[in-house]
Amino acid sequence: MVEKVKSLPFAKFDGESKSWSVQVCAQSVDELRGFYLEGLLDVAVDDLLEQDEVLYDAKAAVVRPGSIRRPYLVHTAKRDESLFAKLRSIPGATWEKGSGCLSYPPTASVALSEMVERGVIDDPLKLLTPAEVVVSFDGRNGKFVVRAKDPRAMEAFELHYPKKDVVERWRERGLDVEFSDDFSEEIYRGELARASEGLQPKGLQVDLFEYQRKNVAVAVERSGLGVFDSPGLGKTATAIAAGYEVMVNRGLVKRCVVVVPGSVRSQWAREIKRFTGNTDVVVIEGDLKRRGALYKEAEDARWLVVHYDVLHTDIKSLSPLISGSYLIADECHRAKSPTAKRTKALRQLALKAERRLALTGTPVENEPGEWYSVLSGFAVPGSLGNVMDFFNRYQYPGRFGGFEGARNLAELRERSRCHYVRHTKSEVAPFLPPLIVQHLPIDTDPSYAAALKRAHREARDEIKRSRIERASNGGLGDEGVDWSEIESGAEMTAVGMLRLMCSSPRLVVESASPAAQALCESGLVPEIDGPKLDEFRLLATSLQASGERVVCFTFSEKMANLVAERMKEDGVRYVLYTGAVKRSDREAAVLAFTSEGDGKVLPPTVFISTDAGAEGLNLGKYCSTLVNLDVPWTSSRLEQRSNRIHRIDGTAKGYRVINMTLRGTLEEGILRMVENKADLQDAIFGESGGRKKTTGRSGRSVFEDAMDEWEEGR
Repeated sequence: MVEKVKSLPFAKFDGESKSWSVQVCAQSVDELRGFYLEGLLDVAVDDLLEQDEVLYDAKAAVVRPGSIRRPYLVHTAKRDESLFAKLRSIPGATWEKGSGCLSYPPTASVALSEMVERGVIDDPLKLLTPAEVVVSFDGRNGKFVVRAKDPRAMEAFELHYPKKDVVERWRERGLDVEFSDDFSEEIYRGELARASEGLQPKGLQVDLFEYQRKNVAVAVERSGLGVFDSPGLGKTATAIAAGYEVMVNRGLVKRCVVVVPGSVRSQWAREIKRFTGNTDVVVIEGDLKRRGALYKEAEDARWLVVHYDVLHTDIKSLSPLISGSYLIADECHRAKSPTAKRTKALRQLALKAERRLALTGTPVENEPGEWYSVLSGFAVPGSLGNVMDFFNRYQYPGRFGGFEGARNLAELRERSRCHYVRHTKSEVAPFLPPLIVQHLPIDTDPSYAAALKRAHREARDEIKRSRIERASNGGLGDEGVDWSEIESGAEMTAVGMLRLMCSSPRLVVESASPAAQALCESGLVPEIDGPKLDEFRLLATSLQASGERVVCFTFSEKMANLVAERMKEDGVRYVLYTGAVKRSDREAAVLAFTSEGDGKVLPPTVFISTDAGAEGLNLGKYCSTLVNLDVPWTSSRLEQRSNRIHRIDGTAKGYRVINMTLRGTLEEGILRMVENKADLQDAIFGESGGRKKTTGRSGRSVFEDAMDEWEEGR
């Protein structure tokens, strides 16, 4: 009997009353009549109907209203695997266990409307057609669709939008025009703003560049947006201007909360005060007790600056402050890993915020999933649909589980285009001298080469063991090496030890780690600084003699300290910026290096930094040369380093970045890997020249090579 009842249209069981309910329609009435004739029911269904009641034919599924974030619910009449598969294939579909139906985001309105037109779904409340002319945003391709009786409506829309406000023109002519949902209208207004002259917020105490004004105009129309301008183009000013306009001039939020890397908290606070004239800025710092007092103080503040490392530990304190606020995430690529605590916390807080703004010049470093995390996970939640649908569409199934590679990137770019703004230096700053990136390969002497060979062999064995272990645990096989983990524990792994060896053999000699001791016991490690440091010492001495300055980056804190020792021996003025240096001393180092100096106190010649200073700092005021003593694992980090000197407000006649590598070592492989990652970002943005900007080496991209291989295999 239960199975018979389950087959009725929209049958639903009520646990409290222990009874089933079905929808009143022609199909259910016919089947219930049969039940009565079989003796299965004690009352005839016709006795329950109103006299002359008109029964309608139920469709296989029906659309009903949902929540603000997921406005469409689709209930199926019966269990139909084929129908369920069709409904599930719409991007963003999620099964709601409690209500026993599928829910959809606003971006699914066009796909649902197509099913209504085909008679698959019923829309009795006209949720998808609230007017004679309906404008909808289609999340499958990032385009607008106009549904109207007159087919010329779509042609007219495509001809004039976004140069003109087509909807307003139609309304002025008396047409009944509506958007299918609020999200479609939001995107519509945002694209109009993108085509406008931009917005300079009234009362802001800095004049924005034209492209920044355009960014602000789009941001204030959107509840969520990504600002993906190239590093060095002033995303900080854009974000502060957007927050100021939304909070002060329009009164749409009560507070702006800015999440930043810990090293730039003070810099953000200074910029907020300088740009807005508002000194009501609270910066979260200190231990748990100190942070608790600052959160209490922030309840009455307009601006709150907090760093990524406390998001998951302080989420209870942050939640009420972020609720109804404008949440800005600087260097948002830091929250790219879906399993990381900071990423989970940021996503949770993003759902509480009234508006969101994601700032990063490098939203994708390794694979398309990072693009999803930044854009659909934070900035515009759910804009790219279900995460598994995303992986299946834009990556390949991995050989050992998971996903790898990238595909359909042109489609992904079109779907995402309206959710972010992007400008490059060549586009907006033709007056800024180009950045010349030089690759400086260095040869080694025989004794040094022998030690490197031994270190390479041990590192290779370690990578093989790591792959086997990951594969046996269902990992990603060849693609499963987590380079960031290896780098963070550089002195504890053979691969990390090899990187230290490439920087300077002396770092290995002086290290107390088991990996270093084992290498030294072989008797192969020479006690020398190495050719990289020798080369840099000559460069720094000559630059000081000519009154110039240089920024020096290395991944290793020990290498930074060694460079500092040699600068002191050579009489070269320097400042040190690493994670071990106190925050106040780091700020003083930046201030000294970016100051002109006077006759009594000469400014530093060398700014020595680990990647603690690779983001957010502006070091190019009096400096036009930067040296990378090692190559980081990602193109984005290499680009971030370079843009500490090459910025929109730079005044130098030319800028130079020198990437030092040792010939025939792991560093050449890292360089190739960085170039491949630069190609991936170029493909998603539809740009070119990424590898030239980061490594200084041009050449064919991996995509061109793949096309040639495909042609040869045909």
